Amino acid sequence: MTRTRTLVPGVLVALALGLAGPGRAAREEAGPVVSNHGHMQVLTDGAGTAVLPLRHTAVRAQVVGVIAAVEVTQQFQNPFTRPIEAVYVFPLPHRAAIHALTMQVGARVITAEVKEREAARKTYERAKRQGRTASLLEQERPNVFTQSVANIMPGEEIRVSLRYVEELVPEEGEYQFEFPMVVGPRYMGGEAVPGRRGAGWSQGTTRVPDASRISPHLLPPGLRSGHDISLTLTINAGLPLRDLRAVTHATTLAQPAADTATVELDPADRIPNKDFVVRYRLTGERPRLSLLANRDARGGHFLLMLQPKSRLAAADVAPREYVFVVDTSGSMHGRPLEQVRQAMRLCLNSMNASDRFQIVNFDTRAVAFAPAPVEPSAANLRRALAFVDELQGGGGTEFLPALALALDAPRDPARARIVLFMSDGYIGYEREVLKFIGEHLGRANLFAFGVGSSVNRYLIDGMARAGHGEPAILLGRAGDDDLVRRFFRLVSQPALTEVSLDFGGLGVTDLTPARAPDLFADRPIVVAGRFARGGRGTVTLRGRLAGAPYEEQVAVTLPDVPASDASPALSYLWARRRIAELGDRHDRDEHYRPAAKALITELALRYNLMSEFTSFVAVDRVVRNRGGRAATVGVPVPLPDGVETTAAPPVAYARAELSTDRFVPGDPEVEISAPPDTHSVTLVFPTGELKPGRRDARTGRWVASFLIPEDTPDGIYAIKIVVTRFSGEQLVRTVRYQVDGTAPRVRIRLTPALAAPGAPVRIVVEPEGLAPAPARPEDDIGDPTFGARVTQDVKSAQALPPGGRALDLTRQPDGSFAATFRAPGRPGRYEVPVVVRDHARNKTREVLVLTVR
Repeated sequence: MTRTRTLVPGVLVALALGLAGPGRAAREEAGPVVSNHGHMQVLTDGAGTAVLPLRHTAVRAQVVGVIAAVEVTQQFQNPFTRPIEAVYVFPLPHRAAIHALTMQVGARVITAEVKEREAARKTYERAKRQGRTASLLEQERPNVFTQSVANIMPGEEIRVSLRYVEELVPEEGEYQFEFPMVVGPRYMGGEAVPGRRGAGWSQGTTRVPDASRISPHLLPPGLRSGHDISLTLTINAGLPLRDLRAVTHATTLAQPAADTATVELDPADRIPNKDFVVRYRLTGERPRLSLLANRDARGGHFLLMLQPKSRLAAADVAPREYVFVVDTSGSMHGRPLEQVRQAMRLCLNSMNASDRFQIVNFDTRAVAFAPAPVEPSAANLRRALAFVDELQGGGGTEFLPALALALDAPRDPARARIVLFMSDGYIGYEREVLKFIGEHLGRANLFAFGVGSSVNRYLIDGMARAGHGEPAILLGRAGDDDLVRRFFRLVSQPALTEVSLDFGGLGVTDLTPARAPDLFADRPIVVAGRFARGGRGTVTLRGRLAGAPYEEQVAVTLPDVPASDASPALSYLWARRRIAELGDRHDRDEHYRPAAKALITELALRYNLMSEFTSFVAVDRVVRNRGGRAATVGVPVPLPDGVETTAAPPVAYARAELSTDRFVPGDPEVEISAPPDTHSVTLVFPTGELKPGRRDARTGRWVASFLIPEDTPDGIYAIKIVVTRFSGEQLVRTVRYQVDGTAPRVRIRLTPALAAPGAPVRIVVEPEGLAPAPARPEDDIGDPTFGARVTQDVKSAQALPPGGRALDLTRQPDGSFAATFRAPGRPGRYEVPVVVRDHARNKTREVLVLTVR
């Protein structure tokens, strides 16, 4: 018997290395607690509630027709005994056109100016040094913003109000108003870059240089947030409302008229940890055309929504090749991944017999269900459902390998490739993903499903737009199944492609989008633009539907003169759309970036809008903190509803893996995927030996090898892994491994052992089951069954029949291994060697005797 000390290959351990939260909760009464270099201490009131610089957020929204006008007021306070600067990272809708900001200090209201970003930052820093109260609003992503308020005096309250507009686009006749409330934890990727630009838990990385600005600290577990939110939504639809409902929150509803309603957030549901979503429909036939147009000091602007006619039948659509891509990273663990499983069960059971499918799941790495797309046979669906049921959340969030598997794989030209990507979108390298899709999409269509209560909608919508598909959000509420069914309904109908709009003789310019997207959904084409003069004309919609030319015409009228009550909302919406389009090109084409930056900056300054390159800054004239010394206090945020604490930063996604396919027996290797700002990794082995990990520059992972002594008893052992970050913060977790130096215990037999010449003979190997392993109470796994038993698992069996080639035995349904060969043609006694190996590469060798007569 060969005896080998090694690890069981089946023990490939996924582990989320985590803290209990962003740090310890500390009672602090003498002064403020400073958030910096990855540390966070939080002042509490003694009753488990965090006392935060941000006390309250009030949202007042009014929808008129298809345009929402929203005012968000943030109420900052200083609960400490020294002046502070408050820094708050928060979300807004990614399509929001932010056009105004004011700051109230006592009775004084200061209107903010829009300036180039660096100039605004310098104005703010100068005011902060001078001891003046100032506020600065900066855009980190189209849906992530930072509000900084300097020199808030002890006991003082400062109110900062911003206003934005956005359009509501109906889908299948349903309108949706949404307001995001928390920035979900992002996976950054790349190598840590020394130095900080923000106060977040993450350092900047080579992939996400501004990671410190989009990684707000999380509230420690067990603490309630002293920051709450109120929200009032008023709808003036112009047509009778029906099916009005709040999807995500408890609300009170008042409807004084058929076309008017007020929705107010219930005081019992005011924790800002999930998106607020209200949906409704309008009674009556949906209009084919909605045109809003006005003229103001900046010229004429319009917003056109055109609903194409009905589609062709499903029979006109080519067979599909579905690629389902599932995010199984740490933030998806728990409820979000269960939502994905439910959606995938519905998807797998909704395909046609002529379709083919593939599943790709990813975290740090991407894994495909099958070598190539397979047919939806009963056997394949059973295997696929089992594959989906076994998915577990853990590790990092590397989109690109998964997208490469989905988009770059060889394609059947007779089938239309449809990619359905499911994720919460919690990454910081969004631009990298959108650029990759644009470069690798080919002739596929990508549909993006956001999963969870606080999805990164900028990324999800952007992926669908870049992928010529449609986005959807699985909120984990009633209606998710309907969204999945709607997806299959969409792709079972021809899309309207190669869409263009011809405005005839109307003096229309600067359309955005410049190229209308493909249209799958039953939703209107939405285009904004400018016009120099009014008049009547005809808009012609052209495209291709199921390969055939498509055309329809509608009459429109643009105003000749400015209206007395003309609202600037349309000009803001056009400029915001134009800025977004320029931003996409800025990210895709590095040669165009200087020109795109200049155009975005010029547009934002002219239209008084927030952008990546412009910021709002407000400065009080009164010097109130002479010397300008103040502590910077970040506002920690709650974990999004449904995201588990063990999976979220600064719990920082990480995975430890014990690998057995790349080392010689007795010298296994540990791999750790640690946060990008990791300074060092130390491993504590069961022998008490300490060993540093080394960082592999090629993979970005930390690795360490160790020796298992020959005389180590069989059993399960633990390695403690200590990850130390640049901040000094440590993440400590334990990973276990199995030592198995015992040869497989099996019963081997020939049936029959006495055979006639040429008769069939069967070799059977039957595993004997389990062997006890020594308990190791010193291992801190926290599992009551830990170390109790070790599985003696047979991996392979091989025999050498007389005069023949080596014969592999195959696993049978009962767990045994078997194969059949023919007895030799001449009588005699023949030796039949059999070798059985387990997953640890231990082997049992036995020589059987076959008698032929």
